[in-house]
Amino acid sequence: MRPLGVVSGGTRGIGLSFSRRLVELGHRVVALYRDDALAAAAAAAELGEAFHPVRLDVADADAVGAAVNRPRRARSTNRAGE
Repeated sequence: MRPLGVVSGGTRGIGLSFSRRLVELGHRVVALYRDDALAAAAAAAELGEAFHPVRLDVADADAVGAAVNRPRRARSTNRAGE
């Protein structure tokens, strides 16, 4: 399993530079951004499947709490008999 990095402001400027470097080093990256969906989409197109932009204002305690407590989707793959 690849390491995971979380970068606040990770879709523009210095944060994007950190995101790029982490992806280069083999990390999966969750990049938090507040409101620039176009920059997030451009960064995702550039960095590929290892990069996951998430819209989240880290100054909003309720939003952070909701994001942390959000149920995760379970994935299951059955390869028995192959």
